[in-house]
Amino acid sequence: MSESNAIVNRRGKWSLKGVPHKGWECVDCEDLGEPAQTCEMCESTEIRYVHVMRHPDFETELRVGCVCAEHLSEGYVGKENERRLRNYAKRRSRFLNRKWKTSRSGNPKIELNDYPITIFEKVCGWKYVITVGFFKPWAPDESPESIFSDRTFKTKDDAKLAAFDHVMRLGPRYQNHTSKTQ
Repeated sequence: MSESNAIVNRRGKWSLKGVPHKGWECVDCEDLGEPAQTCEMCESTEIRYVHVMRHPDFETELRVGCVCAEHLSEGYVGKENERRLRNYAKRRSRFLNRKWKTSRSGNPKIELNDYPITIFEKVCGWKYVITVGFFKPWAPDESPESIFSDRTFKTKDDAKLAAFDHVMRLGPRYQNHTSKTQ
């Protein structure tokens, strides 16, 4: 049964008086990769994109599908969040197939959103480093900042995907290459 039909037919928690039907807030949205969970509101639809909803008058969060999320929260655009997650998943899946260069040290390197990423092998696995700053000719004493992975990864591809996720959390890199003159 579709979420819309479940709502109309008051399936699951839609039929319970103690469960608020409006005023919820989406606090997270995640992609399970495939339909792998039942919507906790309508209790009838298998969902891939989980919208985590919170209400001040309800003791627990609910993990629901897009349609239920939109009905629970006025003005919430669940489909937009799902589109963003789909795009992220597609970009992430293509990341490993991009053309990687080799650094002077022989390590795989690439640039993503203007952030240089280098993957390197350690004794117990693979790590990454992301360069955050950039060289400023007008301030040669300031060197770029490097962010190293906290974890060591089993495979080179695992390290690459973790670096991808890290750069995506950093957001776009805006650079101002102009020096200020006094």
